[in-house]
Amino acid sequence: MVYLVILMLTAPARGRIGFEEEGLEQVDRRGPDPIKQIQETWQQWHRVLIWGAACLLLVAAVWIIKPFRFLDAASDRML
Repeated sequence: MVYLVILMLTAPARGRIGFEEEGLEQVDRRGPDPIKQIQETWQQWHRVLIWGAACLLLVAAVWIIKPFRFLDAASDRML
């Protein structure tokens, strides 16, 4: 009996009694669409970002390979 009373008191605390389906149609969206803003920004800046990434990769490759070290080694051999 006590269990049933506790169960009846917790039903309003849950906010709803039955299983209701919730969908995105219940959400009232206001303002600009963030996905559309991201797409527009990408269309505007994609070439700059790609060239910037390519330059950074080139700098990293030169940093790792260190071609001037080979030139120094070659000049030491010539001596």
